[in-house]
Amino acid sequence: MDLYGRTKITTDYDVIDKTNVLDVLKTTKKVHDTNVKDIETLYDYYKGKFDIYNRVKSQRKDINNKIVENHCKEIVDFKTAYVVGDPITYSTDNSADIVAQLNGYCRMENKQTKDYELVEWQNICGTAYRMINPKDEFQENESPFTITTVDPRRCFVIYSSGIMGEPMACVYYTVKTKPERKTTYWIYTHERCFVVEDDKITEDMQRGFWDFPIVEYPKNSARIGAFEPVIDLINAINLLDSNRMDGVEQFIQSLLVLVNCRLPEDFTTTDVQQSGLIELVSNAENKADIKLLAEQLDQTQTQTLKEDFLTAIRTICCMPTKNSSGYGDNGLAVVYRDGWTAAETACKSDKAVITASEYDSLKVMNAICATTVGLEIPLWDVRVDFTRNHYENLEVKTTALLQLLSNDLIHPQTAFEVCGLFSDPVETYRLGQEWYEKVNRTEEEPEVRPVESVG
Repeated sequence: MDLYGRTKITTDYDVIDKTNVLDVLKTTKKVHDTNVKDIETLYDYYKGKFDIYNRVKSQRKDINNKIVENHCKEIVDFKTAYVVGDPITYSTDNSADIVAQLNGYCRMENKQTKDYELVEWQNICGTAYRMINPKDEFQENESPFTITTVDPRRCFVIYSSGIMGEPMACVYYTVKTKPERKTTYWIYTHERCFVVEDDKITEDMQRGFWDFPIVEYPKNSARIGAFEPVIDLINAINLLDSNRMDGVEQFIQSLLVLVNCRLPEDFTTTDVQQSGLIELVSNAENKADIKLLAEQLDQTQTQTLKEDFLTAIRTICCMPTKNSSGYGDNGLAVVYRDGWTAAETACKSDKAVITASEYDSLKVMNAICATTVGLEIPLWDVRVDFTRNHYENLEVKTTALLQLLSNDLIHPQTAFEVCGLFSDPVETYRLGQEWYEKVNRTEEEPEVRPVESVG
């Protein structure tokens, strides 16, 4: 199957309502079904189901090894952990208490695990979906909303085909097989929620929230998965490894060749192999001989070819190499030589796309919090923070920070932001400033002595 990313689902209607929702569903579902076929294939690759298992040999059919190196899972696991190995949090400059409460709600909903599942789907099939719904019942000090990572094979977002390309509706559906097969669709528009079964609208409900409960997190504009561009190279490695094992096995099970030999009528080559002995009759003109037909595969050249494939895979996917060379350099030399710079650049691109979708999710959370607990989240003042370690080249970054702080023309907060030491430089600067003021205020305050009574 040819894989070239997932198709963005669009509609030409300016408004989706009861009069056209069935037509929109029918048209967009066809595009979604095509995407689902691709997603199923990519998910099979991620789980280890590769083309090599369908391999058929025309010669020596008894020797047909099928070896798999699951580099698809390796790529997905690395990229997912590199971006969201630590939780995504929210920060602010002016509304610390409100955002702290929001972060608490997200922790109670185990958002870190949901983020990992979400980015994992992104890397597998090029897109992912998050559903945020209000809780029917919740107690005090509990989150008023639920967060769910939805299987991309069971939902999709419909966008306008116009120049703005804004979301028009989102669709989620379930398929039940007992007692009979039935598919139920929930289509959420800005104002209504339609339930469709058997090509009929069974429910038409007013929605309590303006924003859509399902938010799409595309990995990129083409919705291409992390390992999708290198599937052919991964299949080539699996074929190469399988042929190498075939070569080893064929060498061990070499064919027996009889030259100028006539065996007794009741004597077969199997008897020769089992007994290990045979009497040869030769003459001066025709010498009799028995030998094994064996030719070993050149493992050195094969390994060179495999390493070339692996290098290409890691270069295309922006993954660091696994060099074990004896270089004595360290620091930046290792970072640039071993591909960590490319990995960091790709990570920044992923974070930018995720951040855009996170703000869409924040709009849904804000609508639910404002309606249920009266918490108004100042979205304009909220930052999306990826909590990642920045400990590489620590000495270089620390030196840069000290040099920037020593320059009177550079604001200290700017120094904190550009040095690259902190995941949230603004919050780090604010805490440092509070601590600095507290320490200096304590040192400058005069000692207060009790007034002695005059009696």
